[in-house]
Amino acid sequence: SEVRKELLKDEAFAAALLAEAAEQGDDAVLVGVLRDLVESGMGFSELARRTSLSRPNLHRMLSPGGNPTLKSLTRILDCLGYSLRIGPKASPQG
Repeated sequence: SEVRKELLKDEAFAAALLAEAAEQGDDAVLVGVLRDLVESGMGFSELARRTSLSRPNLHRMLSPGGNPTLKSLTRILDCLGYSLRIGPKASPQG
């Protein structure tokens, strides 16, 4: 939605949304957030130029059902100003 794309211009909000999608393990949600980030920011043409990935390939990767490789995902995140970080799971509260 246009409201979500406007909210994604806030880096902290976008980072929190990306982190939540990654933690949920829902590929479709994560890919959707990435697509919205691209559309609300630099656009697919500029992302293609910066990543050296073709525009049609980027559209395919970030479409519903898209499945970017880890290498492509980290390249896209880097160009958008984000990084993929891994840490220990939170321990359950006893």
